[in-house]
Amino acid sequence: MIKFGTDGWRAVIAADFNTTNAKIVFQAIADYLLDTPIAEGGIAIGYDTRFLSDYYAELAASVMAANQLKVEFSESYVSVPNVSWQVFERKLAGGIMISASHNPPRYNGVKFKASYAGSASPEITSRIEAKLGKNPPRVLDFQAGIDDKLIEIRDFRQAYLEKVKSYVDFKRLGASGLRVVFDSMGGAGQGYLETLFQDTDLEIIPLRKKPDPLFYRVNPEPLADNLRELAKRVVETRADLGLAFDGDADRIGGLDGSGEFVSSHQIFALLLKHLVENHQLEGRVIKTVSVSAMVEKLSRAYGLELHETPVGFKYICAEMLKGGVLIGGEESGGIGVMNHIPERDALLNALLLLELIALSGKSLKELWAELVEKYGPHYYQRVDKTFKQAEFRKLKHQLNSVSEAEDMQVADYPVREINRRDGYKFILEDNKGWVMVRISGTEPVLRLYCEARSKEETDKILKAVQKRFFT
Repeated sequence: MIKFGTDGWRAVIAADFNTTNAKIVFQAIADYLLDTPIAEGGIAIGYDTRFLSDYYAELAASVMAANQLKVEFSESYVSVPNVSWQVFERKLAGGIMISASHNPPRYNGVKFKASYAGSASPEITSRIEAKLGKNPPRVLDFQAGIDDKLIEIRDFRQAYLEKVKSYVDFKRLGASGLRVVFDSMGGAGQGYLETLFQDTDLEIIPLRKKPDPLFYRVNPEPLADNLRELAKRVVETRADLGLAFDGDADRIGGLDGSGEFVSSHQIFALLLKHLVENHQLEGRVIKTVSVSAMVEKLSRAYGLELHETPVGFKYICAEMLKGGVLIGGEESGGIGVMNHIPERDALLNALLLLELIALSGKSLKELWAELVEKYGPHYYQRVDKTFKQAEFRKLKHQLNSVSEAEDMQVADYPVREINRRDGYKFILEDNKGWVMVRISGTEPVLRLYCEARSKEETDKILKAVQKRFFT
């Protein structure tokens, strides 16, 4: 069954992600667009470095052209935020990105970006799903679409790079002399930072710089376990820090100059600090339910309204469309900021993070230590557990039978309340932290999230939760 999850439709290549199903999805998107008054604006189509992504992008363009929808087609692999920016800049009806984001290499997928240049809302994806299989796919030969001027191949990168660099003091940043190891993980983010800083004193040392559909044998998600090569290279080159993007470059991860991993929670908090204190901006702060409590503490300290959403940037996007959002982010490393498109953007986040380091003269470790000293320690861990579909049904039953908070304890810690916004988040008494159990919306994985005051406490809590539900 074709189903749009947290961000688009994803499936295993050849099993479910195949030409037949892809045509059905593309035709449904075309039918949705043809039902809207903005369809004449055309659509942007981009793709990442996954296996056959370029082929499926051409297939998407062929279906759109057959339905008389004009297509602006990326001349090369491109990041998700770049496609969204193209939609915004060119005032298009939407965008299609062929990508499975951070999923393992055996997956591919389709992300649809709405006319507002952000993740399609649940209402839009529901309308697209309702059209699946209603009409037989129409397909025009790709070259014929070009000849008929229905498909135009364009450079998506140049205008986007110029816009993104305008958000920071680029001249000062370029003269900072920082040394940065950048890991594109073989994905679509390759070349962005290198191009921006090629004629400056800021040195970019590329790692895993060649596009690779297997992502160098790791999942293209910027987590500590996947960035061991980056950590090694940072130490070897005596770099100031390391930066990594996920497979389609909308999520960011980082390492300090010592090779120590800097989580997305830490990056979110540091960017919030930077935007308020250095850019003198203010506005609402939006975070998903699985994001660190440090963001809550900072929001209160700055007097900023905080709003919490389920997991998925589409919920953050919906809040950004209402206006007045300073920053919005999720645990997986996707962060959007004020005065940009309502979209995650790893490149913009990287530039802001580099600007913070250049202005402060401090390392990521030192900047985080300042927050910890002021607001207390926050240690975070996530555990992913893969299950078969039959096992998932049993897990769902167990989770649905969770008792009320006053009857529960986790690792001998009383539970103060249960947040059911997305999965089950057990908030512990006496500021001991929290632990969350949630089924992924993009793959057959159950995720356990935990934040406490030390690694020892998170280990203890996670072990207790796994014993209670998964043994």
